Amino acid sequence: MCRVSEHRDLKNKLDEALSRNVLLTEQIASLKTRISELETSGAFPEKPTITTMTMDAAHVRGEIRAQDIELVRSLLDSQYQYTTAEGWMEVWSYIYFVFPWPSYTRQFFDCDGFAALAWSLAQAFFNLNYCALTIGTAPMGSHAFIVYRDDVEWMCLEPQSGQFFDWGERGYTPQEVLM
Repeated sequence: MCRVSEHRDLKNKLDEALSRNVLLTEQIASLKTRISELETSGAFPEKPTITTMTMDAAHVRGEIRAQDIELVRSLLDSQYQYTTAEGWMEVWSYIYFVFPWPSYTRQFFDCDGFAALAWSLAQAFFNLNYCALTIGTAPMGSHAFIVYRDDVEWMCLEPQSGQFFDWGERGYTPQEVLM
């Protein structure tokens, strides 16, 4: 596939994911209300407390450029919050344990849908916005996944399985990110 065609396909996948963001926002608001009710009643696991750090947008932009990754749009926030490796482990464990994950549906709710959902939940429930909805390649071809920054390094999350791993460990190569 030529680079122009591949780029267009990646942009189309990202546009589809963004269009689903409105629905995700509504679902997240509903989930927050329900979680609050369940936490109050003691029937729901308490959200873990994590340590967060903040980085300004100029520093974040520099880090992204140093990784040779393209920003789909300019950075949307002026400050970015992230956590430690242990904090992210708590975040992803909580998200994958607590929330009912939809079923995979080829072409309708696949890699980009799972990536948008995980990305949104990390921001909505933990205020962690130094993670990115990412379009790139994986061993199976074009793919959407999450890259995020902990206190030491960049990591990847395969949102369909909830597995997180070191940058570059499994052949996942980010090309474009939305933050």
